[in-house]
Amino acid sequence: MSAAVAPFPSFHEGNIKNWFLQMEAIFTVRRITDQKTKFGHVVAVLPPAIVDEVSDFLEAVPEVEPYARLKEAILRRMGRTEESLIRELFSNLTCDGRTPSQLLRYMKSRLGKNTMADSILKSLWLDRLPTTITQILAPMSENTSIDQLADAADRIFSQLDNQTMPVHNAEATRDHSSLEKTVEDLQRQVKDLTLALESQGRSRFPSRRRFRSRPRSSSRNKDATPTM
Repeated sequence: MSAAVAPFPSFHEGNIKNWFLQMEAIFTVRRITDQKTKFGHVVAVLPPAIVDEVSDFLEAVPEVEPYARLKEAILRRMGRTEESLIRELFSNLTCDGRTPSQLLRYMKSRLGKNTMADSILKSLWLDRLPTTITQILAPMSENTSIDQLADAADRIFSQLDNQTMPVHNAEATRDHSSLEKTVEDLQRQVKDLTLALESQGRSRFPSRRRFRSRPRSSSRNKDATPTM
């Protein structure tokens, strides 16, 4: 009896890269090495929507490495980048009672072994903070590390959280004025912190001192004055 032949898997649009890995593993088992044969097997299992995306390859099959070029086209046109997959991981994430730093730690824990540029993580984290906090942090968000921002955001969050909810109109007016003053104070603190960080950065590279050169003393007249 001949050994059972592994069937080709259905196209997996959720993870196209891994689908190609499966296909190539089966190619190895079946000892399929010809590029045109691989091309044919891939096309045979593509869903109609993907066929429409790569119809140019079907109308004019490349003479050189048709499978490799088809694979590259599918990954480029249909594959999701690692960044988009990670963004989806945080798609429904909100503060939900967490402090800003707790939210950041939770997002880092969800990343697991995945890596993400700090600038992207910072952007995703800021997008999930209350609007008031992000507005206050805006002047310093670009040039400040995400951990320093989280510390500042916690202080802002704590002060805003202490604001009481108004009941009557008069109380609402007073509370609104108090909130505006709190926001102004926080913005001033953030500005001072930004200036302090900039000053700290400049202090690492002190400007060179300029030394004034001493004026050269006039040379003494070595010639003896003739005596009369």
